[in-house]
Amino acid sequence: TQSILGTASNLVTVIGALVIMATINWPLALVAALVLPTFAFPVLHFGQRSYTATERTQQALGRLSTLLEETLGLSGALVIKTFGAEKRELGRFQEANQEVRTAQVAQSLLGQWAAVVLQGLAAIGPALLYGFGAYLVISRQIPLGVVVAFAAYLAQLYRPASSLAGANTTILGGL
Repeated sequence: TQSILGTASNLVTVIGALVIMATINWPLALVAALVLPTFAFPVLHFGQRSYTATERTQQALGRLSTLLEETLGLSGALVIKTFGAEKRELGRFQEANQEVRTAQVAQSLLGQWAAVVLQGLAAIGPALLYGFGAYLVISRQIPLGVVVAFAAYLAQLYRPASSLAGANTTILGGL
């Protein structure tokens, strides 16, 4: 539910910010909007990988939970003690635990790389805006205040765009 409401809210925020920016100065709004399609890159590149990593982590957690349920229950503990299988079960636990740890680290690293790419893309927009805005200010086509206002609106534009790109990962994880 939060993903759906958050996605709708972010979409309205992006559209609203673009409309306001276009009414202030459409060439600067166009420059700011040029970066928006690139936010789809992390979704396309990391989406399936994230789904696979999440699925692998959940499977490993399921195996570990099953192993713990079988061995730590009263009947399981009695069977293990009766047959002297403590070392074998310890080995099985360590193997399952290592599998969970490896899967969770891989999933976390994938999420961090996606965040780095999104932050890098979000940094390109202000750089383009400041460069083009500086040119327009120096050539006396717009006042400096317009560039400052656009910088504030840019945060209102790119933060929800980043969240929209990250919502894909959240939804895939939920699936």
